Amino acid sequence: MKPLYRRLSIGMLSGMLLFAPITAEATANSDFNARVAPSTTLLEMKDKKLVPLQKTNTTKEYRIVRPSGWYYLAMSGGKRIYIKKSQAEVVPARSLTKARIQSKTNRPLVHTYMKETDAHIPYEYDRLTTEEAKMYADQALAGNWYIPTKPKQLSVPNIDTFNWHKDVPAVDSNSFPFQLHYLTVLNQLTQAYNDTGDLAYLKYGERLIKSWTKAHPAYNYKRLKWGYNDQGTALRVFHLLNFWDVYKQTSLNKDSAFTELMLKTLYEHGEILASADFYKKEHNHGIFQDMALTAIAQTFPEFDRSKTWQSLASSRLQAQLAFSISPDGTHLEHSP
Repeated sequence: MKPLYRRLSIGMLSGMLLFAPITAEATANSDFNARVAPSTTLLEMKDKKLVPLQKTNTTKEYRIVRPSGWYYLAMSGGKRIYIKKSQAEVVPARSLTKARIQSKTNRPLVHTYMKETDAHIPYEYDRLTTEEAKMYADQALAGNWYIPTKPKQLSVPNIDTFNWHKDVPAVDSNSFPFQLHYLTVLNQLTQAYNDTGDLAYLKYGERLIKSWTKAHPAYNYKRLKWGYNDQGTALRVFHLLNFWDVYKQTSLNKDSAFTELMLKTLYEHGEILASADFYKKEHNHGIFQDMALTAIAQTFPEFDRSKTWQSLASSRLQAQLAFSISPDGTHLEHSP
């Protein structure tokens, strides 16, 4: 995967506007900065109007207090300033912890920032043909999910009311709940969108994610056998990342609460994958976990734990390879 990078887009300030007075002071600044290019006009409030304060002579960053209409209210040396949104790039002022991701102050800024992050190089666990992806995705929209293992179908008349704990039939094969919970249907929807550009697939995928995460809170992962299967959790990461990678760049991406949900979910998956008691040592499932943890770390370098997760995944993978591959390159099955 390639690391993320940011593109700076600066417009020119075309004039001044009357601005509503601020009725309440912010209790705290956000965890984001507004980055501006040289010759950007900073403004201040005087007599209920925004007037020019100064122009920047170099690229600079100012801590954002909060969005305010068409502007960002920010701080410069203890002074309150305004920067037009179209002339600023939102960038993290510090690493994103789970608490900062969930901060109400940060929520609109996280959303703005994430909309502009570059695409990553996806890993597709189950690559479908164009015909297969569209067929399965159309079936999902109609309420009939295709699961690769028998009985191969799951009736989901309404994903918003679907009960993941009661509406899944008991079957002889463990592969059925395994594939269901690593969100194979989300993968079908994402690939169908990639092949057709039909936003209906992503819109349904959003509803699916909201439904699954509500029913499977991360704090309860030790009690949810199939929801947090050791390998299934890793595979679900790939499907979540691939969905988010395309969704965030579409016209559907308007809800900052959903951005928060996606980042929180992936952060929590990172926490679980990094847990020593969850990790599958000396096993191919552990290699998938290493891949998934690496994917989260490289897709979200802004996360405060990403460097640690990347290092942990790399060291674990080296141990896996030492166990499963002999010095002469022969793969050791370690199977009776």
